[in-house]
Amino acid sequence: MNSGEADRTECIIRMVTLIGGAVAAVLAIVAVTIYARRALKQALVESELDANADKAENAGHEGSATDVEFGSSPEEFKEALDSGGDEGEERSWGQ
Repeated sequence: MNSGEADRTECIIRMVTLIGGAVAAVLAIVAVTIYARRALKQALVESELDANADKAENAGHEGSATDVEFGSSPEEFKEALDSGGDEGEERSWGQ
């Protein structure tokens, strides 16, 4: 091989390496994007399920003094406090 052919072969090897690296980088970015989207969707679904479970759990505690809405009148708040929230439930203050 003469010097011209060696330079040309070296140039071809460099170009193939660069193109191969660029293709591999693009494929890696696409793969990470797909994986991240799936993981985010799964986390969102789990978060919504947890929020719905919390709502269902808190629905059973309606009527307690802590559930008085913001902006309620002082009388409504006192009434909720006096009623003790859940009826029939014994309160143990300070125990």
